[in-house]
Amino acid sequence: MTTWTLRSLFGMDEERNTAKANRQRYQRDKRWRKRKAARDQYNPESLEQRAMMAVVAPAYEVTQDWGSGFQAEIELQNLDVEAVNDWTISFNYGADITSIWDATVVAREGDRYTIANAGWNADLEAGRSVAFGFIGSPDVSGASVAAPVGYQVNGEPIEDNVGTPPPAPVGPSPADPVTPDPVVSDPVTPDPVSETGTFDAVFNVISDWGSGFTGEVAVQNLSSETLKGWEVSFDFGGDINSIWNGAVVNQSGSRYTVRGALWNPDISSGGTVTFGFNGTPGGTQAALENFVVMGIHDGPQPIAPSPVVPAPLPMPAPTPVVDPIDGQGNVFTISPSSSDIVGFNPSADRLEFGDVSVHNLIVGKTESGEVAIVNPWAWSPEYQVVSGVAFSDLTAENFGIIVNEHLRQDIGGVLSWELGVGPRDANTVYVRSHEYGVQERVEDFDPATTKLSFLYFGTRERLSVDDTDEGLLISVEPTGQSVLLVGVAKSDLVPSNIEFHHDQMVEDQLEVPFGFTVEQLTMVSRSTLVTPEAPAGELTDGFQTSPGSVAPHDGHDHSDHDHGGMPMDPVVTDPVVTDPVAPVMPPMDGHDGHDDMPMDDHDGHDHMAPPASSGEFIDITAYGTFHDSNNNSHDHELVGGRTAITTEAMDAYNNLRAFLGLSALTIDDVGEWAFAEQLTNNADPYGNDIQSVGLWYAMQGAKVGWIAQDKYDPQILADIQRTARLGDPADVMSMVREFGISGYADYLEQYGIADTFISTLKMEPHYGGVMHGRTHGYLSIEGVAINHDVNHLTVLSWDQSQPFMNDTFDWPQWPALDVSDAGVMEYYQSMVVLGDPVGLNMESVSSPVAPPVVPTDPVMPPMDGHDDHGTMPMDPVVTDPVDGSYTVVASTTDVSVLVDSAGLAYVSESGGDAIAITRSDDYWQGSVPLTRDGATILAAARDDLGRLRVLDGGGVDVYAWVLSDSGVFVGEDSPSDTSIVMKETLFQLDIDGDGMIGHDHSDHDHGGMPMDPVVTDPVVTDPVVTDPVVTDPVVTDPVVTDPVVTDPVVTDPVVTDPSAAPIANYDKVLAAYFPEWGIYGRDYQLADVPADELTHLIYAFADLNSSGEMTLFDSYAATEKRFSAEESVTGEADQWYYPPEDPRSEQTIWGNFNQLALLKEANPHLTISIAVGGWTLSDHFSTVTSTQAGRDTFSDSIVEFLTTYQVFDGIDFDWEYPGGGGESGNSASPNDGANYALLMTDVRAKLDDLGSELGRTYEISIASPGGLDKIANFNLAGLAPSVDFFNVMTYDFHGTWEDTTGHQAAFTGDPVGYDIETSVDAYLNAGVAPEQIVLGAPLYTRAWSGVADGGDGGYNEASSGAAPGTYEAGNYDYKDLLSQINAGAGWDLYWDDNAQASYVYNAGQDIFSSFETTTSIALKAEWADAMGLGGMMFWDLSNDATDSPDSLISAAFRSLVLEEDVADIQSDSSLPDPIIVGGDGEIGPLPL
Repeated sequence: MTTWTLRSLFGMDEERNTAKANRQRYQRDKRWRKRKAARDQYNPESLEQRAMMAVVAPAYEVTQDWGSGFQAEIELQNLDVEAVNDWTISFNYGADITSIWDATVVAREGDRYTIANAGWNADLEAGRSVAFGFIGSPDVSGASVAAPVGYQVNGEPIEDNVGTPPPAPVGPSPADPVTPDPVVSDPVTPDPVSETGTFDAVFNVISDWGSGFTGEVAVQNLSSETLKGWEVSFDFGGDINSIWNGAVVNQSGSRYTVRGALWNPDISSGGTVTFGFNGTPGGTQAALENFVVMGIHDGPQPIAPSPVVPAPLPMPAPTPVVDPIDGQGNVFTISPSSSDIVGFNPSADRLEFGDVSVHNLIVGKTESGEVAIVNPWAWSPEYQVVSGVAFSDLTAENFGIIVNEHLRQDIGGVLSWELGVGPRDANTVYVRSHEYGVQERVEDFDPATTKLSFLYFGTRERLSVDDTDEGLLISVEPTGQSVLLVGVAKSDLVPSNIEFHHDQMVEDQLEVPFGFTVEQLTMVSRSTLVTPEAPAGELTDGFQTSPGSVAPHDGHDHSDHDHGGMPMDPVVTDPVVTDPVAPVMPPMDGHDGHDDMPMDDHDGHDHMAPPASSGEFIDITAYGTFHDSNNNSHDHELVGGRTAITTEAMDAYNNLRAFLGLSALTIDDVGEWAFAEQLTNNADPYGNDIQSVGLWYAMQGAKVGWIAQDKYDPQILADIQRTARLGDPADVMSMVREFGISGYADYLEQYGIADTFISTLKMEPHYGGVMHGRTHGYLSIEGVAINHDVNHLTVLSWDQSQPFMNDTFDWPQWPALDVSDAGVMEYYQSMVVLGDPVGLNMESVSSPVAPPVVPTDPVMPPMDGHDDHGTMPMDPVVTDPVDGSYTVVASTTDVSVLVDSAGLAYVSESGGDAIAITRSDDYWQGSVPLTRDGATILAAARDDLGRLRVLDGGGVDVYAWVLSDSGVFVGEDSPSDTSIVMKETLFQLDIDGDGMIGHDHSDHDHGGMPMDPVVTDPVVTDPVVTDPVVTDPVVTDPVVTDPVVTDPVVTDPVVTDPSAAPIANYDKVLAAYFPEWGIYGRDYQLADVPADELTHLIYAFADLNSSGEMTLFDSYAATEKRFSAEESVTGEADQWYYPPEDPRSEQTIWGNFNQLALLKEANPHLTISIAVGGWTLSDHFSTVTSTQAGRDTFSDSIVEFLTTYQVFDGIDFDWEYPGGGGESGNSASPNDGANYALLMTDVRAKLDDLGSELGRTYEISIASPGGLDKIANFNLAGLAPSVDFFNVMTYDFHGTWEDTTGHQAAFTGDPVGYDIETSVDAYLNAGVAPEQIVLGAPLYTRAWSGVADGGDGGYNEASSGAAPGTYEAGNYDYKDLLSQINAGAGWDLYWDDNAQASYVYNAGQDIFSSFETTTSIALKAEWADAMGLGGMMFWDLSNDATDSPDSLISAAFRSLVLEEDVADIQSDSSLPDPIIVGGDGEIGPLPL
């Protein structure tokens, strides 16, 4: 396999949860401050002193320790005035370094290590730092490891600078540091001079738990002028681990400096700003002293006497590297979570964005005008400032190549605005998103004539469009930039006067907050704007234009319901009025345990007035306090706007019940219910448990029970609580209107009880310890969580930045997030109605009680316009009334559509009860009339998933709604989502008026004979595909309507037998490895795998732990991640919730493993194996296999793994390598070869037994070496009897671990036998059968830099190190280098006819790289087939040019399976003819 570093394997978390990223960031910042404190001891006062000190100061830090191992970092800072080039460091260290990144272990003698740079970080500029990390293991598990000693850098000894550093020197002598007495005299300050006492800072400990504390500092401006750019410095002898509303900009020893955040940089006269932080340790050390406050225009103002401290070094900035593209200037890699970029030269330097997505990054402009790189999703500020640089200083060239197209557009929009490029029309308001602190107010906006343009808008996330008392507020987070259109409402807007460019609407749906469709808005071109460079061969969209609609906003959500067409209203005659039916009243005592009162759409309800409040509230601690898992007392957690739990929550609870028409309950009622439903720790109450538990669950019900069932999302709970605690009450009520039960917001305001509701949202569930002392129950919720976990959905992290947290450790309560939305709502609604927490509360309370109705005369359809051929087939057919209350208007299936005397629509199954059809969204609120604005409910049915559906619309413009069993709308298929054929088939209705049901006229008339198969939603034959996932035939555009998965769209399904595909009949191996981590930064999904060109897919990697068990490496990627429709094999998104009748509602395995199952369903010929080990994960093989007990554990865990994950047909062992030669630190033994054979014998026997038990056959393959030195230790003869085939890694023969260029996968002629021919001969000579040998090929290159031409394009020439590579120095992805070659970027293609190998050379960059082509692969495939070998294998799939004529896997497929000639394959390539060096001047064939 390719040599993957730890960084390339682990550095893939861009898409992972923000909480984890924040924790890592906090830990990294903490480590940085510690290292910097050590470095500050080497802060000389003069160049003479600097010359006396070590050139490089190392700082050592253990960053993680798990007993049997640890992770550590060593940072080197260049303290000299000149650069240190090609650094190496050596030291004594009493631990085993098992893996390393950003450096290389080049020698070890006993405890003496020598470590060299990684090539790309070889040069250390003056004042700069470089760090490398490693994984280590102590000699004895759990023992502490002493820090390295005896440092030498580039052979020169330096002092050991680890452990506890000496105090910082003060004065001219560094020998005897002196801590001076505090200076109490007035400091000398620059003009203007501010009077002493102008500023003040007050510190308070908010909570203290001994080992740590939460603190808050209030900074006051007592002067008569605004303090701009405030900073405060203070002494603190501990660590600040996290901070909010401010940022630590410097730390020197115990001296901290904190600066304001981007949104609070200034303090107005008489004003105060506060910032908070978590620090360690607590107790008596939780103290801040010697405050100094200063601003940009003011000198420092002492608050208390402060010590004299040495000038600190600046905060570390990213270390640039020389631009590899033009060799001029420096390249700074951006990261919002990294320190500010310092020293950026706009005339020569550039920013490197990598392949970051537009959804993970935006560019911003600070209030001081500097460029900022911003994380759009961080709740606390996360940004990186390009220090001293404004957008006006930059050009597109400073941004280099931007891989992500949408990010190119957004950066271009911001840059264009700042540079004055692009239109600036007088009658247009240009909405921007990048400017911190900018809130515009437009007084004269005329919706009829003034345009609203988003041409320069620079983000795709967190856009809000809200009606306020003053007007329409358009705002964006995290910059907070906004524009207020005074006196304008959203309903006033004219869609044609709102302008977006193409991708903002069509792909990222920024039109949605306005309630318009793409077709209604104006699409403008962005082609005149500045745009950063795209990768070779890629375009930047945005040239499209289209006019919008002048129709104003009508309050109707046109995104889903533009029901045009024919007027289909039924003609309703006057009703015959009979005695009304008495209204159905709900039970009023609230004690039946299962009140069937609706929780949604309450327009049909008589609300009760809220009960009177005493106004005097009792703290829950009056009923007793308990300690949680951290022994926190009740009042230590009230930070960030949290408040105590009081009986005011009972008022909020009963107010919600009154809104629902339910009578008030007591605390004891709720407490008794909670104990009866097993929601408590103890089975029986003692003391005041009933009261404390009752109040606690009443609070929870009031917090959550107001949310409408189809609007619930876990994030809502976090957002509304955070807003209640830290935001504006008006914003809280806006959220209630958006997400709450219809009418609840109005109810709260009408009765003046909104404050009680908001007060309850502020209450802290941890308060008083009740959450863990009593309500920490164990009731199972859907088998994936307990009620304790679901209770945590209302808990936020201490700094309010993260939702649904686990205890006080600040990470998300993931089990709760695995509970379906319906399950969560059932649970919390049960608290309101005192129902079953895991029952059917959603169903029993989800819709209004049907209103009383009176019988009507039969409604007859209009008689005009109808002939015998049904040319007007869409009018509902009205029959006799049902039960004298409803009239049947359609019954084409077992589900009928009914209408009552008020014109409201119902459905009834098989003559059963009438169920009201209701909606609660922008389109309709409450019970739905049969006919609305040209749209009519035409039919109803149950689909194949058991979902209740109704057909709504007119003509062929019809929508297939999805209803809950209680009639509540939960989603729909639009006219474009599913075909007319499918809708006709489902509803048994002739929609298009052709006289037939389910006939498609689009392409297949077949001479007048209806030959199209009639597909019934959907009928799939050969193979049998488990409903509802349709994989073969091809499912076209399965548009999923959120939140319900709709039926897949099957158009003209020509069903083919996958077994008839050419690959299915190929009896050898054509395999490729899929890298588990490829789904992250590389964005390579299993949906991208060319399964029709492979016989075997090998999933890499599982891990082997030190106990000998095979385990998942990345469980999130493997079994948890939910994929979007674009990422999914089937084109259907993974949902977090499926209806109970859907088999997927019980599914527990998702992630890549689920995608593998779907891939195999579509490709039954495909054999899927799991690879264990690999370069990085081979550390324990030798130890585990050295004993029979270890081999038994390993082999048993393999059986368990394959039994658990039955998608796999075999296992691939990738031990790199028996006998040594793998990654530094791997265990190795001379007996490895013999032990490997013993392991294979055991595994073969156990897999044969498993196969007999399960009725299937399991394959064993081994990724095996190509080099003779490693083959010698491999015991091929002992392995072959147990192995189906060897994936021979006939590549990596030469690479940048050597100073001279070479071929990484030559066929022949290598001086020391590193070539394919020699390798295969060694296998044959060892007794391995030819058919067991699968020839490996690389889909990546090995590349050197600093290479002279030498006459043969750089071959066999000296180099200066590794070339930059795609993701890792020294390696280019094949597809990356291919695109560069085809883009004319200076690459020449060569063919070495002596070695039978291709390569490329770039004279402008002095880079030599190995390089496979379709020709070289076809030649190898042809040779392998002629030799009778078992086939070919590729590492790894994510690097290939899939779906192009230049795909290397396709070349092998065409040669091996389709048996095409090499010449034909070569002729289809886009590459130029190579320069041929040596040999006979002709390419191929390879000699047998």
